[in-house]
Amino acid sequence: MSKLSFEESCRMVEKSLEGLKVEPARCRGDRPGRWTIVISGAEVWIDIITSSQDAHTHYLQVMSPLFKLPEHNQQAIALDLLDFGYSMYGTSVCKRENWFFSLHLREVEGLDQGEVDKAIDRVAYYSNDIYSKFKFKYPNEIP
Repeated sequence: MSKLSFEESCRMVEKSLEGLKVEPARCRGDRPGRWTIVISGAEVWIDIITSSQDAHTHYLQVMSPLFKLPEHNQQAIALDLLDFGYSMYGTSVCKRENWFFSLHLREVEGLDQGEVDKAIDRVAYYSNDIYSKFKFKYPNEIP
């Protein structure tokens, strides 16, 4: 399996964005390899990350913020998120600092266009699904 270059990986992401009928240039971030798009209300961040150990190894990261860790019912919400995560395909729920996210992270080695498309679709879908279900179940904790 050949390693994809940073540029090849970026072209795959931009092709996925074009498939969503979005102009990639409008989604580009402050540095090469970063994009932000809103899909059905979910903000989705897409990054091609270069390994700190090997400049020729890159990762595709697609993530979407779900909600900030609330002051109350933290344990119940965290356990419910873990339960929800069991039913997710190719995506996980994670916590970083005081936020929960829907996340897809993998090496770009062996990556194909369909996988990029699915990663973006799944993260956006799960972000919307989780937020709406948790907002309904925990209306006083989830803004």
